[in-house]
Amino acid sequence: MALCIGLILLPFSHAAGPWSLYYNVKVGPDGPWNAINFSIEYPARDVVVHPSLFQTSMLINASACEQNLEASCPLPKPGMWTGSGSQNLIAWKNSLGTMPSEWTDEAGMYMTEIMGLKGSMHYIVTRFTLQAPGRPSSYLDGAAAAVSDSISVNYPGGHSYMMDVGFFSLYGQNSTVNWESNNGTSIQSNTTVPLAKLREAISSTSYGLHVGSVSQNVSGSLTLGGYDRSRCIGTPITASSDQYLYLGDISLGVADGGSAFQGLIPEYRTSTFLEKPVTPSLPISRPLIQSPHYISFSFYTDGRAGSMASIQIPFALLSLNLTYPLVASETPYFPCRPFDPSKNTGPNTILGRAFLQGAFLAHNWDSKTSWLSQAPGPSFSPEDVHAIDPETTTLAAAQKMQPWNTTWEGVLTPLRKTTNSSRGSPDEDHGGLSTGAKAGIGVGAAVGGILLLGAAWLLLRRRKRGPEENLPQQPLPKEAPAYNMPPPGLHQEYAPMREAPPPAPAPRELDSNGLQELPEESVHELPGGGRDSPRK
Repeated sequence: MALCIGLILLPFSHAAGPWSLYYNVKVGPDGPWNAINFSIEYPARDVVVHPSLFQTSMLINASACEQNLEASCPLPKPGMWTGSGSQNLIAWKNSLGTMPSEWTDEAGMYMTEIMGLKGSMHYIVTRFTLQAPGRPSSYLDGAAAAVSDSISVNYPGGHSYMMDVGFFSLYGQNSTVNWESNNGTSIQSNTTVPLAKLREAISSTSYGLHVGSVSQNVSGSLTLGGYDRSRCIGTPITASSDQYLYLGDISLGVADGGSAFQGLIPEYRTSTFLEKPVTPSLPISRPLIQSPHYISFSFYTDGRAGSMASIQIPFALLSLNLTYPLVASETPYFPCRPFDPSKNTGPNTILGRAFLQGAFLAHNWDSKTSWLSQAPGPSFSPEDVHAIDPETTTLAAAQKMQPWNTTWEGVLTPLRKTTNSSRGSPDEDHGGLSTGAKAGIGVGAAVGGILLLGAAWLLLRRRKRGPEENLPQQPLPKEAPAYNMPPPGLHQEYAPMREAPPPAPAPRELDSNGLQELPEESVHELPGGGRDSPRK
């Protein structure tokens, strides 16, 4: 019988309090996105990660591209895992090679399908180090982590790239994870956020998250054991004892000035579907992304019916770019992807990283409570960090709650109102959703950090794309834009021991009267055929 090695650590005296992470590293061939710089191992080294709801964190092996010469790797490479002296001492605890398709946690299964993950990985026991200026570091020894040895992201059309940015797990439902080591020993190790609470680094198994936007100069915000109140500028929508929020409606609107939607949907039409089931590109008018036009997501505030509250995502956040190795030259795209909710019992609507650019998400695993709120734009207030206690079920918004568009003043310019601007409200519901669509928030799941909707809704209900709609086959450059890294000296020395076919009616294409397309370039939509991570 295999020996069972337990790595469940006992708490020790430490001043518990929220930890805000450095969340301002620029990464991604499909964004760019904010990412987190995190210290791991001993001797210490930095890795770059996205927040996620994987059961364990994931690190990227620096040898992945070197071992697979045919892989398309984003360049230059961000911080990756290279092993360490301390890791070598406990390498016998590492698992044998496994594949993403063998994940059993919900976020892992969704991400494998959505991102088309292929390749091998293994599990290790490692150290994650929490750091903040003017504060002693907190060492999370004994944390479980997956290491990607050759996992690639694969698109249906054949494009792919080697995964180069890891994931920091915010999962907290279970405090341990198990695997069989390479010598047959049963290993039990700690999941990351519960371990931080166990080591009394934080007072609760909780987090507050706002992904922010690189292009709009909004740094990311991730706090463990608490949240930054300045990123929660509206009354939070609360989900208690339920892993899902319920989406009641989606609409288009403009917060100030004239509407660019005039003439978009003629009075004699009621359909909001695209007429062509597949189109090679999706034009987005410049007025939409330079003015306070938005997509409004209305969630039920109590269960699946009754009153609703809205999160409004400005179009400016949804104008992203594909770069090497996906395309030869920078190509704007709209972050959406088809989804078939009939294939599973999960959410009907899935919102990914693109949505969280303009939304604030918090979760208290101890009290089984989640919160979703409007997040600010570039003119956000200074950081205002507050702890989340284990019993917390209500979350206070920013002291200065304000309309989201006021945090975009000076960035988005209202359009001049026209004489016919009163004809039709920009917030008018054009089609809408079936009542009580279960919605999931995919923290880490992203193909381009996709904002993915499975509902019958404007611009997003599309058939799966065939070979003729794949991203343009272009020669790839030898170099790519650099990643930016945190300021030197941030870290310290460490003590010795990281969409589907639509139903009737048939889809129709929206008229584009009165809109102007971006000059000399198209906005591409990512190829279909996958799903996004559904959980909060």
